[in-house]
Amino acid sequence: MKLKRNLTTILIIIVASALIVYVSFSIEGSMKSNAWSSFLGRNREVTIIINCSLSGLPREVPLLRVVRRNITETEALYIAREVFNLTDDVFGEVKVIRLRHVLTVFKNKIRLIFFDCGAIRYTTPEYYSTYPPPILPSEEEAIRKAESFMRKIRNYGLMPRNPKISIKLHRVGPTAWSSISALDIEWPTELSVRYWAYYEDKILFGPSDEIEVVFGDNGKIIAFYGYWREVEEAGKIELTVSIEEAIEKLKESSMLLKSSKVATIVINNVRLAYWVGDVLKGPEYLPPIYLFDALVVFTDGTKGLINLWVPATKELQLYPP
Repeated sequence: MKLKRNLTTILIIIVASALIVYVSFSIEGSMKSNAWSSFLGRNREVTIIINCSLSGLPREVPLLRVVRRNITETEALYIAREVFNLTDDVFGEVKVIRLRHVLTVFKNKIRLIFFDCGAIRYTTPEYYSTYPPPILPSEEEAIRKAESFMRKIRNYGLMPRNPKISIKLHRVGPTAWSSISALDIEWPTELSVRYWAYYEDKILFGPSDEIEVVFGDNGKIIAFYGYWREVEEAGKIELTVSIEEAIEKLKESSMLLKSSKVATIVINNVRLAYWVGDVLKGPEYLPPIYLFDALVVFTDGTKGLINLWVPATKELQLYPP
């Protein structure tokens, strides 16, 4: 069975999406390091520790509007050939289809998708393969190959053109595994080099924010996610939700905190970010959010890192109708 993400992270997400919290605690003084409190979660006490400063955040940020990129079929076929080596041969013909906000180039089971928000995605049949065990590149080799591929992507004009957007290396490592339970053996089936997109110093964050080069057998690129956004500034937007209000909203809306398996939540950092939403139907204007980097400690002693977020303005919706 193939696992696309770390099991601990998946469990955290499942818990976070299934439970509702009702919390009450107070943050005193200037809200500096080690402010903490406890609250009752399913008939037991859960501790929240704020292990960072919550001061010094700006009161307004640039308002970002998504710029639609209407790539032509001719351009898409050219990129498919030059960047992804998709050409007609005895094994199949390269075809193009456009459906609303998406243009897809495909050949057999290979898919190259261009989204009108500027994002792209490329997948091959090997991306879904679990056997036999592949020969994966080392992490150092994967980074080198990914950087070379990303330069090619940039040279062909596929990355955001706004000079304030930067793509920065985040991590590298296996992101999927397969196993034979009867023999109690497991092996990685892919190795991914993951990036973040930033506008100035703020991450573009959301359910469709992946930027990663995925390697399979013998170092072949078996998938690529370029879920960035093409954006432009459209003035300024005031952060009408204060950090104090954000903490209150976090207590009210976070669905993780009332889990009977959670013992402690440590908030280690808070920063401003932009919410990108879904790659197909995300917001026209990217809402600023407060992004909390947290450590969750479960009652059995296991730990996991998670991001919690709260809108930083009342004027824009995270999930537009």
